[in-house]
Amino acid sequence: MDRTLLDTDVISELMRGKNLQVRDRASKYVEQFGTLTISTLSVLEIVKGLAKVGRTAKLQAFLQFVRGHEVLTIDKS
Repeated sequence: MDRTLLDTDVISELMRGKNLQVRDRASKYVEQFGTLTISTLSVLEIVKGLAKVGRTAKLQAFLQFVRGHEVLTIDKS
C-alpha cells in the first residue's frame, strides 16, 4: 500500500463509520503508516459543513479525530 492523501468524501465516510470496507482499509493504512494523511482543505471543508448545519458535537468529534492524524499544510514553494 502506498501513502495516500485522503479525499474529503473518504474522511466523511470514516466519520460516519457505516462503510466497513472504508473503515478496514483506513485501519490497515494506519497500521502500516501510523497515521492517516489529510489535507488542510479537507479539514476546512468538513469543519465548514458541520458548522453550517450546527452539528457542534460532530464538529468537536471531528476535530478530536484530526488531532490524531497528519494534516498537510499548504505550502507556496
